[in-house]
Amino acid sequence: AQVTDHSDLAAAGGALVTSMAPSSPAAMAGVVIGDVIMSVDGQTLSRENPLVKLLLNRRAGDRVKLLVQRGRDRINIEVVLGKR
Repeated sequence: AQVTDHSDLAAAGGALVTSMAPSSPAAMAGVVIGDVIMSVDGQTLSRENPLVKLLLNRRAGDRVKLLVQRGRDRINIEVVLGKR
């Protein structure tokens, strides 16, 4: 999935999903374009902890729990990471 760490979202602790392949692990798990990823395995996204940093030491096959904001709802989604 392609995400954008807009400065206002990063300050609020989030990364906006702007695009992804329909067959990507994120899409298969239920993440949709427009979702804002708020945390990974309980670690809140921020300028100091962007999504890339939180996923840096993860490998294909690892399971991560995402907290996403979708409209007014917050949803927990488990994603099995694929190869980069």
